Amino acid sequence: MEEEPPEDPEVFEPEAPRQRIFVRPFLAPAGAPWDQGRAAGLEARLGAPLPLAEIVYQVQRLEPWRPGRPARFAAFYARARDVGEALEEVVEVDGQARAVRFVSARVQARKAQGAIALALLLGMLAASVGTAFAYALVARGADAERLESLTPAVAGKARLAKALDRQRRESRALENGGVRGLALSDYLSDLAWASAAKAPGARIDAVHWDHGLMAVEAHGDQPPFAAGDRQVTKVPKPIRPGLWLWGVEPAAHRSLGAGQP
Repeated sequence: MEEEPPEDPEVFEPEAPRQRIFVRPFLAPAGAPWDQGRAAGLEARLGAPLPLAEIVYQVQRLEPWRPGRPARFAAFYARARDVGEALEEVVEVDGQARAVRFVSARVQARKAQGAIALALLLGMLAASVGTAFAYALVARGADAERLESLTPAVAGKARLAKALDRQRRESRALENGGVRGLALSDYLSDLAWASAAKAPGARIDAVHWDHGLMAVEAHGDQPPFAAGDRQVTKVPKPIRPGLWLWGVEPAAHRSLGAGQP
């Protein structure tokens, strides 16, 4: 009697590692590098997939800064409970692999303590050699003050011209980024308000501005903002199934035409 061949042992394929860091690319309007960075940080908070108390995030610039041009950024998110001491993964963004690393608050605190100790040591060394330069700096400051007092009108006009030129450049940069009729300060103020007033669970796909008015594309027919200091109005029909456009009243301190050049 022939023996039956033994059955093949079960073969278990290893499960693919669970992705713990998620990415959301977006476009920041044209502006100075620091203003683009502020706008990108606000956009990352506004578009967070979970309440900010449950996640950690960081923002990275995806392309070099160019005058008068929008720039691509990416926001990386991870659940706070997944970080542990540190969490590092390689994430693909626009077809390129990027190493992203999150560090726990405890590790950051240890690094901060070391940095403080080093700063104190450097401060003591600087104090020992800085006294010799103090008198020279005081004398130089006094000379500069006397020189400025001789031409107050010229200095005032120069500051005014510089401020006007900066406002014009900011206005052009925002228009190039698709934000029309809005001052840069009002644009950043709107983003900050939207980030703070976002309703729990709201899913916002995009934010638009036109002549001082802000509108958002959000999923569901419930208001995407919980704050009551600005009126939020839904258009009669959805843009597409499940996606609605909501108009947001401007802040009380500015009029609709305040940002127009």
